[in-house]
Parts: sequence; C-alpha cells; structure tokens
Amino acid sequence: MSMYGRDPWGGPLEICHDSATDDDRSRNLDIDRGALSRTLDETQQSWLLAGPGDQGRKKKKYVDIGCLVVSRKLFVWTVGVLVAAAVFAGVVAGIAKAIPRHHRPPPPPDDYTVALHKALMFFNAQRSGKLPKHNNVPWRGNSCMKDGLSDPAVRRSLVGGYYDAGDAVKFNFPAAFSMTLLSWSVIEYSAKYEAVGELGHVRDIIKWGADYFLKTFNSTADSIDRVVAQVGSGATSPGSSQPNDRYCWMRPEDIDYPRPVVECHACSDLAAEMAAALAASSIVFKDNKAYSQKLVHGATTLFQFARDRRGKYSAGGSDAAKFYNSTSYWDEFVWSSSWMYLATGNSSYLTLATHPKLAKHAGAFWGGPDYGVFSWDNKLTGAQVLLSRLRLFLSPGYPYEEMLRTFHNQTSIIMCSYLPIFKSFNRTKGGLIQLNHGKPQPLQYVVNAAFLASVFSDYLEAADTPGWYCGPHFYSVEVLRNFARTQIEYILGKNPMKMSYVVGFGKRYPKHVHHRGASIPKNGVHYGCKGGWKWRDTKKPNPNIIVGAMVAGPDRHDGFKDVRKNYNHTEATLAGNAGLVAALVALSGEGHGVDKNTMFSAVPPMFPSPPPPPAPWKPFVFKPVRNPGYEPRVCVLVGKELEAMDSTDQSYRLPLLEDDDSREVVDIPLSLCAICFFCSYLAFSSITKNLVSYLTESLHEANVAAARNVSIWQGTSYLAPLVGAFLADSYFGNYWTVVTFCTIFIIGMVILVLSAALPLNSNVLQVSLAWTSAESSQCIVVFVGLYMVALGYGVLYSCITSFGADQFDHTDEEERNRKSSFFNWRYFILNAASLISGTIIVWVQDREGWFWGFTVAALFVALGAGAFLLGSTMYRFQKPRESPIARVCQVIVAATRNFKKDLPCDCSLLYEISGQGSSIDGRGKLEHTDGLEFFDKAAIVLSSDTESMFSTFIEQAMVMDKNIGGLEIPAASFQIVDVIAVLVLLPVYEKVLVPILSKFTGVATGITPLQRMGVSLVFSTLSMVSAALVESYRLQIAHAKGLVHRKVNVPMSILWQGPQYFLIGAGEVFSIGFNEFFYEEAPDAMRSLCLAFSFANGSVGYYLSSLIISLVPVFTARGGSPGWIPDNLNEGHLDRFYWMMAGLSLLNLLAFVLCAIRYKSKRSL
Repeated sequence: MSMYGRDPWGGPLEICHDSATDDDRSRNLDIDRGALSRTLDETQQSWLLAGPGDQGRKKKKYVDIGCLVVSRKLFVWTVGVLVAAAVFAGVVAGIAKAIPRHHRPPPPPDDYTVALHKALMFFNAQRSGKLPKHNNVPWRGNSCMKDGLSDPAVRRSLVGGYYDAGDAVKFNFPAAFSMTLLSWSVIEYSAKYEAVGELGHVRDIIKWGADYFLKTFNSTADSIDRVVAQVGSGATSPGSSQPNDRYCWMRPEDIDYPRPVVECHACSDLAAEMAAALAASSIVFKDNKAYSQKLVHGATTLFQFARDRRGKYSAGGSDAAKFYNSTSYWDEFVWSSSWMYLATGNSSYLTLATHPKLAKHAGAFWGGPDYGVFSWDNKLTGAQVLLSRLRLFLSPGYPYEEMLRTFHNQTSIIMCSYLPIFKSFNRTKGGLIQLNHGKPQPLQYVVNAAFLASVFSDYLEAADTPGWYCGPHFYSVEVLRNFARTQIEYILGKNPMKMSYVVGFGKRYPKHVHHRGASIPKNGVHYGCKGGWKWRDTKKPNPNIIVGAMVAGPDRHDGFKDVRKNYNHTEATLAGNAGLVAALVALSGEGHGVDKNTMFSAVPPMFPSPPPPPAPWKPFVFKPVRNPGYEPRVCVLVGKELEAMDSTDQSYRLPLLEDDDSREVVDIPLSLCAICFFCSYLAFSSITKNLVSYLTESLHEANVAAARNVSIWQGTSYLAPLVGAFLADSYFGNYWTVVTFCTIFIIGMVILVLSAALPLNSNVLQVSLAWTSAESSQCIVVFVGLYMVALGYGVLYSCITSFGADQFDHTDEEERNRKSSFFNWRYFILNAASLISGTIIVWVQDREGWFWGFTVAALFVALGAGAFLLGSTMYRFQKPRESPIARVCQVIVAATRNFKKDLPCDCSLLYEISGQGSSIDGRGKLEHTDGLEFFDKAAIVLSSDTESMFSTFIEQAMVMDKNIGGLEIPAASFQIVDVIAVLVLLPVYEKVLVPILSKFTGVATGITPLQRMGVSLVFSTLSMVSAALVESYRLQIAHAKGLVHRKVNVPMSILWQGPQYFLIGAGEVFSIGFNEFFYEEAPDAMRSLCLAFSFANGSVGYYLSSLIISLVPVFTARGGSPGWIPDNLNEGHLDRFYWMMAGLSLLNLLAFVLCAIRYKSKRSL
C-alpha cells in the first residue's frame, strides 16, 4: 500500500508498509535522524497522521494553484480585494472622463486641405453607371446603364467610368491622364491623404477609373487589336438636330438617345496613356496583390498594342480631334515606359524610356513655345520629372545615366521657366502664369505646373539638395514652392476678381457652371433633349452645387464671365481637377516630403554595368602644305577622325525604334511648311511672271525701263534674306522671323490690291499725294507695295527654307539623307506653284484685270501664313545664339593687326578655342584649314546669266506668234515650259538618276552638291545658246517679211522658245545643289545667314543683269543705230545679247571648276 503526495521540499513523498525488520527500520531511522529532528508544521503532520477518510476532508481547506498551495480563505480574500480594486479604478476613470476638461483644440485645416476635400468631391459628381451608396452627391443617380450594350457593333458592357466635363461623353484619353496623375499624387503623398482622412476616398476614385479602363479592351488577353476610345458623341454639325451629348442638355440620368462607341485599331497615344494609368494604379494598390497584378497585365497588353499598331487616336476628324486632339504619341511612349518600369521592374522599359531617339522624337531637345507645359496632350515634362526622381533616388548609372542626366537638366530648365524672373511665359497683372499663351481655359495647365514644381522641390529636399541653378544663379526649393503657392492661391481667390475658381470654396465662386447635371434640378421631371435648354439659358444660379469643380478660369486680362453657356470660362474638366487635387495635396499640411520608397516597390536592386572603355587614342598628324610664293609655314590638320563610341545596349532590341523612321515627327511640320512655300511662292511668282506686262501696259513704261525695274525689284527680293537671316540666327529664330515678315508680305499685297483698284485719274491718289501727278502717285503706291512684297517674300523664302531643314536631325544619318530630298521636293512644290501662277493667275491678270490678280495672290499669302502658324506646337526650334557676325568682325580686326607677323609652322600654336565645341553655346566648330575659298564669286555671274534672260525671254515672246491651236497664250505664261520641265525631271532625278548614280559614286545623294552645281552651269550655257539661235531665226523671218521697221509680231510660233525654257528647267533641277551646299557647309550658328547668301548672290546677279541691260543700249545704240534691245525688237539684235550671255556663262563655268577643285568640304576637315 502506498500513498503519494507533493513533497514541499522538492520531491515525491512515499509512505510504504512492507515486511522490513525492526533492525532495518532502526538503521533507516538513524540515517534520517537529521531530517526527523525538525518540527513538522500542521499541514505536514496532517498528511502523515491522517487516515484515508480524514485526508480528503482536510484538503478542502486549501487551494492548490499549481506551484503553491494556500489557504482557501486567504485565496478568496485576495481575489476579492483585487476585483474590488479593479472596480474602484474603473469607477474613478469613468468619473474622470465624465468631468469636462479645458484643452487646446487642434489647429484648423489650412486652405489647401479644405480645398482638397472639396476637389475630390468633383469626381463623385462625374461618375457614370451604378453609383455606390457612399457617393455623397444627392442630386446624382445611376446613369447610362446601357453603355456599350446598346451599340450593335460592340455588344458588351461599358458601364462606369467618368464623364469628362459638363456633358456626358466619356473620353478615355484625358480620363486616363487624370487617373495617372491622381495615382502619382497618392504614391508620393499617401501619408498626407491619410492624415486628412481622404486616402480611402482617393483610392476609390482611382479604382473606379481603373475598373472602367479594364472594360474597354480584352484585359485578360496578351494581345489585342482594338481599344475603346470614347463612349458618347459630341460632334454637332451646323444645322443638325441629331440628339447627342453636346446638342442635348439633359441630366445624365435621363439620357435616352443612342450613345455610340468609338473604337480605334491604331492609337498609340491612347493605349500608352491607358497603360500608364493602369501601371501607376497598380502601385497604389500594391497591398492588394491580385488586383495589382491584374492592372499590370492590362497595362502590359495595352503597351504592346501601342507599339504594334502605330497611329494617333484622334486622326481622321473624329470627336477626339475637335475636343482632345493628340499632337503626337512619342511623349506618351516616354511617359508610359517610365510608369511600366516602375510598375514591373523590367529594365527593358527603362531602356526604352531613356533611348535618345525616342526622346528626340518626343521633342525633348527642340524647345518651342509650349515646352515645359504639362497637360493631357503633352506628357513629356511629367516624364522628365519622373525620370529625374529615378536619378536622384536610385542613380541607376550606365547605360541610363546620360539620358537621365539630360532629363534632369531639362527639368531644371523648365522649373526656371516657371519663375517670374524669366520671360518664357507671360503673366497676367494678377500674377497668373500664361502657360497656354493667353488662350482660353488656362487653369488646367497652371495646376499641373504647380504640382510639378511642388513635387520637384520635395525631390530636391529629400535628396538633401537645397535648390538648383538657373544659369549662374542659384534658387532654393522654397522659391519653387512659392511659385506653386501663388498660383494655387490665385485660383482659390487671391486674384483681381476676388473670386475662388473652385466651386464651394470661399464665399464667392462661380454659380453658373457649364454642367448639365448641376444646372437641371432633381425634381422628378424628365427633361428631354431640348427640354433642358431652358435651364441652360437661364440666368439663375445652378440649383445643384457641383462642389470642388475647378472651372476653366479667367482670360488673359484676369477677367471672368460667370455665364453658363461660356464654357471657356465656366466648364470644369476631369483632367483639370486631377491636377488641382495633385497640387493641393502636395502643398497641404505643415510638413513637406514624399514617400521615397513606395514608387520603387517593384524595382529590383540595380547593379549598374561598367561603361565601355573609351576608343583607342589616335595621334594627330600634321602635314605641311606648300603654297606657291610662300614659305612652308602654313599647316593643315589631316587624319583627325576619331572612332565614335556606341553607347547603345545591343542586348535589348527596340522594335518601337527600329521599325519606325521618325517620318511622322518630320513630315507633319514639313507639310505645313510646304503649304507656306507653295502659297507664298505662288503669289510672288504671279507678280514676277507678268510684272513686265503690268509696267509696260498699265504704267506705260518703256521696255528697257520695265526690264530694269523688274531686275532691281527681283534683286531686292533676293537681297532681303540677308537682313532676315541675320535676325533669325542672332536674335529671333527662324520661326518668329517668318511670322513677322509674312505679315509684311501680306501688307504689301494689300497695298497692291488697293493700287490696282484705283485708276490713274483717281481723286484719292491726287488728294493723298498732292505733290505729284496721279500717274506718279500710282507708281509710288505700286512700288511701295512691290518692295514690301520683295522684303517680306525675300526673308520668308530663305528663313522658311532654313526652318524646314532644321526639322531634320543632322546627327541622324537617315534624316540627314532625307534632307537632300527635302531640298529637291521643296523646289518641286515651288515649281508647281509657279505652274499655277503662270497659267491661271496670269490669265486672271490679263482677262479680269490686275485687281483680281493681286487679290487672288493676297488670299494665297494669307492661306500660307495660316498653315504655317497651325504647326506652331509641332515644330523643332533652334534657339538663336550669339551673333556670328560679331565674331567675324573680331577675326577681321585681329587679322589686320597681325598682318605683318609671321605665321608659325605648327598651326596648333595659333589661337584656337579649346575643345571640340564652338564658343557660341550649342554650336559646332570648324577646324583650322586654308582650303576655304570665296566660292560666292562663281555664283554671281551665274545669276546674271539666268535671271536676266527671263525678262528678255518675255519681251522676245511678245513679238512672236502666240496663237497655239486657236488659243492665244500670254507671253509670260509660256514660262510654264520651264516649270513643266522641272516637275517632270525632278522626280526622274530623285527616283531614277540618284539610285543609279549612287551605285557608281558611292554617294547617298547620287552626286555631291558641287557636282550638281557644275551640271546646272552647263545647262545655263546651253539655254543661252538656244535663245540666241531662236532669235537669229526670228530676225531672219522679220527681214524676209519686211517687218523690221514695224512693231508687230513676227509669224514665228512661240513654241520655238520651248527648248531654251526646257534647258533652263533642267539646269534648275541641278541648281538645287546651291541651297543644299550653302546649308550643309555653313557653320551651325550661320545656317540661315549662309542660305540667305545663296539667294543674295542671286540678288547681285539681278543687279548685275540690270546693269548689263542698262549698259547695252549705251554701247550699242550709237550713230543712229537702235541698239541690241530697242523698243521695237525687230530693229534690234537681241541675238547678239544672248551670244554675249552665253560667253559669260562659259567663263562662269570655268571659274566655278577652278574654285570647286580647291574647295574642301566641312565634312572632310
């Protein structure tokens, strides 16, 4: 029998009854005597002495709590005391809470935070489809629940998304930009959103848009062939009453007319922007892995579609072209590639975003009036800021560093342009920056700039950078933030109107917002398409307040008209409010700073590759050149070409760039320039071709005087480019020079129209110019108009040619080769204009009178000017630099001072600007050489040959039989043979001769510009020989018919002039090499000026021609002889004049060959 108990001394207690003897027990007791000598307490004695029945009864007085056995009474009292203490403490705490305490209230939210709460509510008011219960806009309800399903061509649900503005059209292009911008703000400032309790709200807004975008294409597929661009229609033709979202004025909840769906199959801009929106949204929802991956997959599919199916979504005159026209898709590629890299971590997207060719196509290096303006159309500025963030925080290194540094520098320049001290953008008197140059709806651009300025200043601060440089001046980040604050505060009410342009903010804000839902009351009445017009036209305030809507804004004079129908002032847009929200959250709160890491959550660790080694060094070789009559002191540099380092990563191929040849970037601006070419030359040529007739018949001038005046006038038109080119290269640039002198051209044409409208005996002329006769008065008015035309057209002709050539990138071999074709086809276009002017307009002048002839020409000039201005946002602009003329003068002065000094043999000892660049910023430098010659000398005589003959050719034709098949051809119109020859031979040269010649010469353009010029001189000589032979034969007929002393036409067909005009046309095809030569060989800073010189030597030719024609009668009309060019050509010897010009042409050819042999081109130096 045994009993176990817990031994308080640490071990089990066992009491046994066995058969041991007394001696054994005695020995055991002796052993444990020390233990038994201690006194046992009551509990131990009870355990040892109690019987089996008493043991259980005694233990109930104690509580065993595991490691301790205590008295039950003590345990109960202890627990009771603890419970009572807890209850007492709770009562005391409750009483303390109930007692009112006086503490400092939290500070009120700043204006930016208050406005932020309201601005987010605008997106709730713009929701389409089935609205959530927490939408919190009581006057809105479910709307357009059949979108997509009602269109038989689509038959799928497109319910949801956002209405763009005050109508019910859902434009995906601006909506995608809005979601991208909101996502960017959340990624950067999620802590600020959370602090003001709006993080969940703004995430819901983004998700509502992202969910809709996933419906607009097959988001589960890896490749697609279409995407929805728009739901609803806003196009309204004049006089049309077809119900649509613009014609009707209805609440979205009441819409019952068909809503068409617009799909696109080639829309890179739209697809890339939607990809950016989904990619940015995936970063916002990275905490929801499944949804984030769904967004990334959709973005990847859209981006691939954008690359595979190139085109603009707004092409073809669609609704999008009227309301949200996209000018290019290259900026979307840079923007979207950046977001795709951040969302996926795939470095191939970063390679694409930082590829120089893609950046060039997007306009990163060309500037322009809209450079630095961030909007739904142009994402380049935003992409540059985003990539600058990547460089500041991650610094990925090679091979991305060079382009990232360029983007960072461009971003700094853009931030400088926002500051008031710089004049890139004007400002209103109230201080609002005019980013859209005074056009309507300015605020959407202002808020975007404010956001970029705020976020960039936060980037600099997070990177421990106190500011940035604008040229030599340093500006702190606080200066940039102050710009953002002043612009947003202007919008919130600190403006001359004392009005907040955010509805619901402040005491005074617009009450007549251009918005259908807000202007029609929710009173249970169904207002039809036209039924809502009364609410549109009423002067009463909107019955529903669309809280948070930022209206379009004031005009450039700070004026604002709160009129519902004036949408340029009172309409709010999705894209505008997205920029407002982003700017407000960036400026709100007391602290600054962005979340540096969330943006890069998908980006893996970067291990920059080492850059490639530099090209092997090659020594410069100096070769002495002996000149006849001089000591061998002059040295030239030869063999100086260096191997170019290719920094392109060949491991990743870029089908976007390899499959595209940048034609769209160049072709659209060139097309507009071509229209301006065509119209301006058509007007000028219509005057030139028949001006001799006008002067002789209308103003009654003699043949010699008329020919001389025409030559001087044409010479002036070709001398004028020098002035314009100097202004373009040094001060204004080609663009503004063209605009200015095109205006002068138009004014001159208007003067000619007025002069033709007034007869010689006009009282108006006699009153206005009382000091002259009526005939003299008209001559003065005519010549004032003519010389204004000469000035305007002369400058326009050279500067627009240079401006067109500037659209090509001379560092791109493909574009450089296309530049030669540009000069060819430019001349083709001008000759097409010449054909029309020499036939139709000359016919109008002869038949209908000079008033109508000048009027038609003036209209064409105005049309050309309009076309040129239309492309202002698409051109590539070369900024004017320091005047090169000043440096030329410095060289001349220095050369004069050092005239008697000896030249060193080593030309490296000569003074030279260090480095490979020019001292004029941004320009290249020509190395030292003695091979340059005054090539212009050879061209002067050519111009006198070719240009003097046109006036004499017309005079020759005037005394020939002009009847062809019963139709009388005006003498000036037969010049169309020259034009037809150019139009026929130039395509033959371009498409047939160039490929054949290039196989033999190895030159991409067939032959060099110098060789083309030489061939043109040969044809010039032959044309004069042909003219001389024709005139000799004509004079023989005149003698045979007895018509020598009679001023009548000789019975010889005008068709005999065909060969001489054809030879001139052939020469002109090759003379295009002059323009190409002067443009290519000119220093970078003097291209417009040198191109003007190519026209100016034509001017010298005209003046020389006028001098020759004036001197011919002096030396030939002696001893009673009528001379070579009398009024009656039958008595003269015009053939001898032609033989003389043929001889001069031959001498000119020989002089050219000598100069060309010694000439060294710029590329060979």
